[in-house]
Amino acid sequence: MTTKSITVLGAGVIGLNTAILLRAAGFEVTIVSRCTPEHPELDPLYTSPKAAAHWLTFADNDDVRLQRWDTVGFRMLYELGAIQGTGVAKQNAFVVGEKKKEGEEVPWWAEIVPDFRPMHPHELPRPLTHGYSFHGISIDLPVYLSFLLRTFRRMGGHVVVADVKHIDEVCDGRIGGREGKRPDVVVNCAGMGALTLGGVKDTKVFPTRGQTVIVRAPGYTQQWSRHDQVCYIVPRMDGTGTVCLGGTRQADEWALEPDMETAEDIVRRCLLLAPELRRDHWGGEPSPSSSSTSKTPSLDSVDVISHAVGLRPSRIGGPLVGAPSRHHTGTLLVHNYGHAGYGYQAGWGCAAEVVGVVVRELSGAVFGGVEEVEVQVQMRVGGSVRVKL
Repeated sequence: MTTKSITVLGAGVIGLNTAILLRAAGFEVTIVSRCTPEHPELDPLYTSPKAAAHWLTFADNDDVRLQRWDTVGFRMLYELGAIQGTGVAKQNAFVVGEKKKEGEEVPWWAEIVPDFRPMHPHELPRPLTHGYSFHGISIDLPVYLSFLLRTFRRMGGHVVVADVKHIDEVCDGRIGGREGKRPDVVVNCAGMGALTLGGVKDTKVFPTRGQTVIVRAPGYTQQWSRHDQVCYIVPRMDGTGTVCLGGTRQADEWALEPDMETAEDIVRRCLLLAPELRRDHWGGEPSPSSSSTSKTPSLDSVDVISHAVGLRPSRIGGPLVGAPSRHHTGTLLVHNYGHAGYGYQAGWGCAAEVVGVVVRELSGAVFGGVEEVEVQVQMRVGGSVRVKL
């Protein structure tokens, strides 16, 4: 039986996760993208390298679909966290707020994360009164994205750098087609590109602007997030002593330049959670413009390395995952985009769902679903990780 060929459009985290799982399932896979983790500067809307990148579910207790995706994501990432060189690390994590979510006694994810427990009052930053502690995940960028691309290539995947203007160009094989032939399947992982991509032009897609501040804080290793506002602290565990502070969630905002008032607000909110990030706590040099007597948190209170802005590819009604149709060339077209701010945590789960859709549509076989299918992903020469998806 001839191996089916698949073109994955897009090389962000969603496209890379999807391409790896499709290749692991035995398909011939080519990624086509305007840019890759090797050259992220080629596309200002290439958002994946700009993320804070940690696991923090957005799924409510009744959102079964997102829970499934996030569960798969946590399992995969936690396994990768045990392998050196992946860019994934395990770390203590805290999710806090002024009060418990209304109607939530115990969050659904308490059953999937290790060492989950309610926090004690003395552990909580004032004036917060509620929180959970668990063993979480931090993702170092761009290490993780480079690792994914490297893994895909080691598995025999192909990469074509090209600027696709219309979905026809990949569906008919003009771009990415092996020996000029059209692929059997195209999986559209175009992210924000789905808004303008000819033949798709999904008007439900919109940007959600995220801004972060990267600071130096040697020795700091605790991850914090608030469930009642957009505020998070994600240490990079790569030995550089850098910490990502965030953030914002601004719908329909396209500005790619960092706003300094927003940066001040981010730092102020994060220092309420972790005053240990201040220069004067870890022995950093004081800022020339700061007052040595000032206790008011500000940008001068921390050692700023850089600022980052990314446009999360959001979609009215949530991400489009699956939705199979036949292009006029006969190529099967499947979609996987619109994940807003949860591409890293839900990416593996969405990719597994896409594998199921492709298998079902090509063969008519009943796919077991993400809870029953095992995919072996080659991680390093001579080694692999096997995660039940």
